[in-house]
Amino acid sequence: MVPTEIISPTFKKERYPCPFYGFNIAMMGALMDIDGNGCALKVGSFSPCQMEAYQKQTPDWRKCPFNSESNRDAIEKIIQKCTIYPNEFFPAGAKSWKGMPLDVWVGYVMGQGEARQ
Repeated sequence: MVPTEIISPTFKKERYPCPFYGFNIAMMGALMDIDGNGCALKVGSFSPCQMEAYQKQTPDWRKCPFNSESNRDAIEKIIQKCTIYPNEFFPAGAKSWKGMPLDVWVGYVMGQGEARQ
């Protein structure tokens, strides 16, 4: 599928350059925005960002211990299969939202500047 539609956030929210920071994994591959320091890659109960909580570093996917060659295939599967629900993209006035593909979010939050779906 070739992305065609550019979608924009309905409000500005500062984000770290990590597509998994501030989210928790929910049922059926949904990554839900928790407005906190959660890491969606830590399955199970809420888990804070390892970089921030334990290493006292600013969250950055390019430096994250989970972003490793040994995890590459698993991360790619997650990116291709999951839907993410960042609060700033929830359509104004809508009662529900289908979310956005995680790969679209990755491009947006990692600095490509726009979300295309």
